[in-house]
Parts: sequence; C-alpha cells; structure tokens
Amino acid sequence: MSHTTQPAPGDELEPPSGKRKPSLGCLGISLLVGFIALFGGCCAAGMIFLISAGMRHSDAYRLAMQDAELSPCVVQSLGLPLKAGWFINGGMRTTNAEGSADLDFSVSGPKNAGRMHVVATRLEGTWYLQVLNVRVGGERINILPEPSGCD
Repeated sequence: MSHTTQPAPGDELEPPSGKRKPSLGCLGISLLVGFIALFGGCCAAGMIFLISAGMRHSDAYRLAMQDAELSPCVVQSLGLPLKAGWFINGGMRTTNAEGSADLDFSVSGPKNAGRMHVVATRLEGTWYLQVLNVRVGGERINILPEPSGCD
C-alpha cells in the first residue's frame, strides 16, 4: 500500500511542468515600478511644458518674435505668420528689474522652418536684445543690430 502525504495548508505544489507560476508579489512590484516610472515621466514632461510656456510668455521672447516678424529677410525666407515650436532650449534668470535670457527654439512659416537664437538682458525692467538670429538650412539671418541685405 502506497502512502502519500498531503501538503500542509499554505504550502504550494510545484506545477507538473517544473516551472513555477509567477507570484502575485512579483507582478505587484512590477506594476508598482511601472506606475512610478510612468508618473515620473509625466511629471517631468509637465514641468518642461510649464517652463517652456513661462518662457513663451516672457517679454524677451515676445520682443524677439516681434523683431523677427519685422525682418524682411526672415519674412522672405520663412513667410508670415511665424510660429514658434513648443519646446524652448536655454534659460532665463530675473531678479527684480534685472535679468538675462538665452533662448533657442524652432520657428516656422508657410515657406520654410528654422531655429531662432535669442540673447537678451533686462536692465531696470526693460529687455534689450543683444543677439537675434534665425538659422534656415545653412544660412544664418542676423536681425541685430542692423539687418543686412538678404541673399
């Protein structure tokens, strides 16, 4: 007579294939890590969007876009209206009535697209553009101090 023992309550039997089933603990940890990564990525993307939106509403950005739209060379190359891309590289620093900005972003018009570079300083509450150019292909259009002739 053969004698078999019953497993104690709570003991798990191995499946006949010899492979263990993944436990709910591993699945739960994997889901938690995935959720944290997704949440962290969304937070980072949101912060980048908010920072770019803040720069887009700055006087230095608006002044640069206004001057670019008034440049005959930029208008000839890109067309009007100009539209800036969503993501802005660079940074701004302001303290009371002083500050600085160094921005780089994509800009496009009906004819073409390029990248705008802006360097500005804020003194006594007023922004002054020091560098303003647009790169279209291999060509750089300098808008400041005096526009040069268009090629």
